[in-house]
Amino acid sequence: MCIENKDIEVIVHEPVLWQAEFYKPRLENDLAVFERDACLVVTNRRAPILADAGAKMYVFERFGGN
Repeated sequence: MCIENKDIEVIVHEPVLWQAEFYKPRLENDLAVFERDACLVVTNRRAPILADAGAKMYVFERFGGN
């Protein structure tokens, strides 16, 4: 199943890339805008900068459990 085929917008937060898209998904440099627009935040590790995401955040810690 492909997310794009389900009309689900994917937003990637990457503060160092300054382009509109990254392999199709929207690329957002501003963390506040990213957190506002995202319904779900998936990350590979906990970080203090993402504390505002709260209940919207799912952390996949490969070596530390979920």
